[in-house]
Amino acid sequence: MGRAPGTDSKTALALRRSMNSLNADNLQELLRELRGYDQPSESLPDDSFAQIIAMPQDAPLPPIWILGSSPYSAQLAAIEAANYSFAYHFNPAGAKEAISLYRKLYQANHGVSAPDVILGVSVIGGDTDKEVEYQKRILSLKYLQSLGYFNGVDPLKAHELGFSEAHHKVAQSFLSTIVIGTWSELKPKLDFLADTLGVQELIVSTAQEGFDTRLKLYEKLAELNNLQPN
Repeated sequence: MGRAPGTDSKTALALRRSMNSLNADNLQELLRELRGYDQPSESLPDDSFAQIIAMPQDAPLPPIWILGSSPYSAQLAAIEAANYSFAYHFNPAGAKEAISLYRKLYQANHGVSAPDVILGVSVIGGDTDKEVEYQKRILSLKYLQSLGYFNGVDPLKAHELGFSEAHHKVAQSFLSTIVIGTWSELKPKLDFLADTLGVQELIVSTAQEGFDTRLKLYEKLAELNNLQPN
């Protein structure tokens, strides 16, 4: 569960249906309501919902994870005794503070150590430095296009464009949120990140160009970490 739909403002408005809902800060209320449906003996925030029975009754809620990228989400997860997943790809600089806060408040509120934290990471990779640079260039162009630059340009022609110094600076800020490297470089980088933040699990996503390259990235990461298909 998280506050943000994770998309652009127009799509978020379409999902929330109103500006009031779009800006509502009611995640804690919704979390408690969700748990109330799973545990009818506990009062729901609105008693008029208490007679609602979530079906099927013999299927309990799975573990609840709060997805966040700020101290707010860390505090909420700790107070509500929920699991916590930090979106590193949204806010790399804030990861250490938020995860430390979650663990501290969880211990203080519940008298036990917090569960393991999951880190959400965006990754791009390739066989060679040249392939990695190709992917970085395309992603940079797509990000710049999301800001209104280079409209109508085919991202596959990104290598033909000349970026200004300002464009490079904006693109680099975006790329700094992503773990980037050849296959031999990625595992050490991801291991170092996990060790530094004390997390035991990563959720990896990628936006690199080409279905085959995305599939290969996941296969390579699985291979490097001795993971087998389920």
